[in-house]
Amino acid sequence: LLVIHHPACMKKQVTRSCAVRTAQFPVWTAAADDSAAPKTQFTHACDTASGSSGAPVYWQPPGGHGLVLAGLHRAGFQRDGAGVCDRVNKATHMQLIIEDTLRKAADAGSGMEAQDRDLITATFGSQP
Repeated sequence: LLVIHHPACMKKQVTRSCAVRTAQFPVWTAAADDSAAPKTQFTHACDTASGSSGAPVYWQPPGGHGLVLAGLHRAGFQRDGAGVCDRVNKATHMQLIIEDTLRKAADAGSGMEAQDRDLITATFGSQP
C-alpha cells in the first residue's frame, strides 16, 4: 500500500511499502462486539498522523504497473472502552464509496444537485 497525505498540516508525505492488516473490518459506527455489522472498512499498517483522514490509500497489484485507489484513510489508532490501543489504521473501501455515491445519484430526492448526479453517473456509470 501507499498513502499520500498531509499529516498534522505538514508538507505532503508519502508512506510506502505498508500492508493491509484486515481486509474486511466493521463499519466505524458498529459496536465492538457486533459481528453482524457491515464490513465497509479495511485496516492497514501505513504510518499516518492527525490530519491524514481522507487521504487516498493506493494498492499496487502484484506484477502490475500503476496504482489502484483502494480506499480513503479514515482513522488512526483508537482505544477501546478499557483503554487498549488497537494499533491499526482504518480506511473505507473505495468501491463502497462509489456504490453509495451512485445510489444517492440515482435518487432524485437525495438532495444532490442534478448536475452533480449527471457528473457522477457519467464518471462511474449508472449501476452500483
